[in-house]
Amino acid sequence: MGKVYDPPKGIEAPKWDHKLPREENIAREHAFVEQVKAWAKEHGKWPEAGEEISFGVADGDARYIIVSLAPVVLMHLPLGDAYQYPFAHRLTAKDIRGMLALHHKVAAVLHKRGSLTRSARYSDYQQ
Repeated sequence: MGKVYDPPKGIEAPKWDHKLPREENIAREHAFVEQVKAWAKEHGKWPEAGEEISFGVADGDARYIIVSLAPVVLMHLPLGDAYQYPFAHRLTAKDIRGMLALHHKVAAVLHKRGSLTRSARYSDYQQ
């Protein structure tokens, strides 16, 4: 069984501020995710540390950063509606590696076509 944690103290998830322009809120979220990825890479001992996985939940995504694969340790990204995948703690290293391999293959195909990748959010491309 894996563990799922909140981001470390000192790395606070930004709250969506409706008074700010949409692009600024998105930039704040990206900066937060990059901080969490950097922390995971620094403290993780696996090549996959710092990579993001996500699961479709309701009308959004449950997003996690990989910290470790033995034991499985994920860090939840409480962005947007802060959805959580109910079975995240049951993921194995094999499950995660399979998801990452599939994500990388799909991203490579879509990149060749010039299409959006799963890691690029639709909201990043809206005008």
